[in-house]
Amino acid sequence: MEKNLGEPIRYDPNFNGPIHNRSCTDVFWIILFLIFLGGWMYIGYYGYQNGNIEKLLAPMDSNGKRCGVDSGVINRKYLLFFNLANCLRPETPITGCPTPQVCVEECPQRTVKFIEQLTSANFNEMKREMVCIDGVNTETMTYSDALQYMNEDKCAGLILQSQSASYLCYGNYVYYRDNPIQLHQTTNLKGYAQSIFSKASTWMVILIVTAFLSFILLVMVVFLRNRIRIAIALIREGSRALSAVKSTVLLPIFPWIFQCAVIAYWLFLFMSLLSIGTPIFKTANLKSDTNCKCAIYTEDNMDCDPNKFTLSSRDLSGGPCRQATCTFQSFETPQIILYLHLANFLGFFWTMFFITGITDMILASTFATWYWTFHKSDLPFFTLTRGAYRTIRYHTGTVAFGSLIIAIVRVIRVILEYIDHKLKKFENPFTRFIMCCCKCLFWCLESFLKFINKNAFIMCAVHGHNFCKSARDAFSLLLRNVVRVVVLDKVTDFIFFVSKLLISIGIGFAVYYILEWNFTYEITKGQRLNYNYVPAIILSVATYIICTVFFNVYSMAVDTLFLCFLEDCERNDGSPEKPYFMSKNLMKILGKRNKQL
Repeated sequence: MEKNLGEPIRYDPNFNGPIHNRSCTDVFWIILFLIFLGGWMYIGYYGYQNGNIEKLLAPMDSNGKRCGVDSGVINRKYLLFFNLANCLRPETPITGCPTPQVCVEECPQRTVKFIEQLTSANFNEMKREMVCIDGVNTETMTYSDALQYMNEDKCAGLILQSQSASYLCYGNYVYYRDNPIQLHQTTNLKGYAQSIFSKASTWMVILIVTAFLSFILLVMVVFLRNRIRIAIALIREGSRALSAVKSTVLLPIFPWIFQCAVIAYWLFLFMSLLSIGTPIFKTANLKSDTNCKCAIYTEDNMDCDPNKFTLSSRDLSGGPCRQATCTFQSFETPQIILYLHLANFLGFFWTMFFITGITDMILASTFATWYWTFHKSDLPFFTLTRGAYRTIRYHTGTVAFGSLIIAIVRVIRVILEYIDHKLKKFENPFTRFIMCCCKCLFWCLESFLKFINKNAFIMCAVHGHNFCKSARDAFSLLLRNVVRVVVLDKVTDFIFFVSKLLISIGIGFAVYYILEWNFTYEITKGQRLNYNYVPAIILSVATYIICTVFFNVYSMAVDTLFLCFLEDCERNDGSPEKPYFMSKNLMKILGKRNKQL
């Protein structure tokens, strides 16, 4: 069994931290990565030349016409919602906003309640301001027609004084402030939550689950207390390392900027490729609308042209068909675009993981140098800079190889999600079960490969070996100390998660109570937010994301020091010739000490 786990690391009198005399590793993969980046840039050029992002950015009305782009609505570039409050329902992101949407030349300049103010006496004057769907001729419309169209949601019964934002007409805040009932009806989550937590059975379930988890936690603490002490000691060592090289805290800012640029480029290319194609429209409700007579289209689900449908379809009274429509279905794109999308996703994930890998290896080199410096006062001043130089000069190929492996698995997961989305309409339990198993399998595989990657990068930063040897050495070292690995991983994950949670929740409560404070009320001259918890939640989420970025540095410090600690235990024995590099606190926990001459 010991042989299967590899030979323990032997003492080397010349080893005192990250190797200085090293050579380039995995050169083929960095060359392949650069070639792929060139191809990815060319795909971006192709998307820019052949795509039209305005097609996607342009809002789309209920008939699938893009305002300001498609024929018939070229001069109408703004989208107006009949009743924007209906869009605040929980199912809207899935089913879409249920209120009719039409393209208009400009947003309404004043608020008009047609359903209340419209009379036969003022009809000719007010109908000029009415907003109706395509096919309704307001010039020939009668007063009775207008009432019927408003009841059928073919004309808006209310228009609000609106302002445009991203070519969408949004009703002014004043109306919703004075008419909050519509918002309360669609966002009554608070009342639902109160009804759940007011039941005694809810608290009984919470008590039982909490007691069970507490018992499990107590048993784990009792039986693994010594290893937990090692984990806590390593976290303290990580704090010392961060304090010694404070510049590591600022390092995540630079990869974050690069990753934002990659996200922007990927999104631009994704939308450009998505806009390459022609819109497909299908007829609907022709059979059920018995009063509709269409000269061109006779069956449901036929390809149709919205303009021709409007001109050729009329009901018995000569007006537009009330139920039959020519509805937008999807974009028809060339087959090659699908492969370009896959290449775009691969480029996105590969580049993002590459940037993360470079950052991790720089940090690993820095913290390993700190650990293997026997007298911490002798730590070089430019430790982080030297780590960055070694990583970029020698090991970008290793990072490219490791990040490619994870990127391929992530692309496979994206493909599985796409297939699962397509299969949902068939409702086959066996197929859904197989897809669920596949997604779970590849999620586990990605998590495992990320774990291997991180530790391989640490070993590469220390010893300068290629990816395969570094991964093998790291995995063997961890397997020889598997219980310590599991305990350290879970303890650090728990502590970091609780820390991030407490900070973000604390910020959220602080923001909420500041907004509730009378002093804030005086500063804003009597103006208050309707929902103070909204900015509090937004800032809490933003705080959690920022904390995650900087806690990743802390996590990398602990992981690096842990591998160095395991190697220290195998390489040295505390004798004057082979002293331990670990702190006195760690030696005390392990019952070890450095012997004096």
